[in-house]
Amino acid sequence: MDAYQLIKLNEYHERQKERRQITKPMLAATLKDVNQLDYSKGYLATQKLDGIRALMIDGKLVSRTFKSIRNNHIRTMLEDVLPDGA
Repeated sequence: MDAYQLIKLNEYHERQKERRQITKPMLAATLKDVNQLDYSKGYLATQKLDGIRALMIDGKLVSRTFKSIRNNHIRTMLEDVLPDGA
């Protein structure tokens, strides 16, 4: 991701805050060297694992595109334990 894309992403997130709307989760990005991050600025990084990215909104488990999670096993397992906004 280049500087222009980062600026546009930041502007998008600021507009979302002003509207008090739910922001879609960020997608994983490639980082060749984890030491490039300056953690003193508050950056966080986690390893990308295969799986489902989901949000809990109003007690319902939805995908990052806000569609219902159709897998009954995963939905049942997580709807009882995740708080809203997770």
